[in-house]
Amino acid sequence: MEVNVTEPEAPVPEETLLARLRLARTPGVGARTAKLLEERCGPPSALFRLDEPALRARGVPTRLARVLCDPAPARAAERELAEHRAAGHRLLVPEDPAYPAELGAIDDPPQLLSYRGTLGGDERRVAVVGARRATPAGCEVAYQLGLELAAAGVTVVSGLARGIDTAAHQGALAAGGRTWAVLGSGLSHVYPRRNLGLAERIAERGALLSELPAHAPPRRHTFPQRNRVVTGFSWGVVVVQAGPRSGALLSAELALQQGRELFAVPGDVLTPLAQGTNELLKDGAHLVTCARDVLELLDGVSDTPDPEHELEPAAASVLAQLERDELSELELSERSGLSVEEVSRALGELLLWGLARRTPLGFAQR
Repeated sequence: MEVNVTEPEAPVPEETLLARLRLARTPGVGARTAKLLEERCGPPSALFRLDEPALRARGVPTRLARVLCDPAPARAAERELAEHRAAGHRLLVPEDPAYPAELGAIDDPPQLLSYRGTLGGDERRVAVVGARRATPAGCEVAYQLGLELAAAGVTVVSGLARGIDTAAHQGALAAGGRTWAVLGSGLSHVYPRRNLGLAERIAERGALLSELPAHAPPRRHTFPQRNRVVTGFSWGVVVVQAGPRSGALLSAELALQQGRELFAVPGDVLTPLAQGTNELLKDGAHLVTCARDVLELLDGVSDTPDPEHELEPAAASVLAQLERDELSELELSERSGLSVEEVSRALGELLLWGLARRTPLGFAQR
């Protein structure tokens, strides 16, 4: 699937933003209903020019037509737009060239998303999701996937939750790459609070996004809503760890419904957090042990090592150290004189190109 997104060439008219906000906040109108209304009545800016009889004539039920003509949500939309602007948030709506076509094509696309950061240049996006109560090994896998994907120029999409989401975001940032976090709360109410610092770093290197009002707290139902946006944004979805009732399995189901490529990391059959991913593999998900497994489908990357690839200086320095010994990241930092973050980025490049491999002691030349 071809994925494109660019920054808007011109501001979206305020009337359009207010109409989208009004429809999104109208009681009883969810994303699916909003899409059906648009099919019958046109975009919200046209819909809200219709009176109750005109709405009923287009097949809108009487009770819903009455709600749509209520001016209260219009006043609330004006207040919310002012809040977003005061906080420095931008709004992304379907009329905006930056709104990804593949997200608008799902059954229940968001009417709007507020965001902090930048969206331009994120033409290749892959979601990395999994359990909140992940094991250290699971978090390490997610971190390495985030790092290697970002090193290949892929934007890593996740949900800022504890565990796998956090590790994937951190890996992408360590590679100096881009990552998007779709929140289950408003942009001015980042959740979990422990990830406030991470959220700021993501906004600097990518984007924080939410379809909720700026100060909306997280609710049980907002996380499944968030998941459909994470998968809707992405070309493919990688599930790292998931128990039998994990929310990550909902993301996997959404990915298949939306026509995305589904990947899963295998795990120990005796570990509960591997039950979900192992079942996904039995059902036909692509097996993943490193980012190259994803990139083979996304870009047609070969699994053959490429010794002719021109390495960045830091990666070349790290590879030279690995020619002698198997070393950990800390040992590589000490021997090369590079920071641990620089070593992480270098390892991501070496792993991506098949020039290094993981070992029980750390890393070695492949």
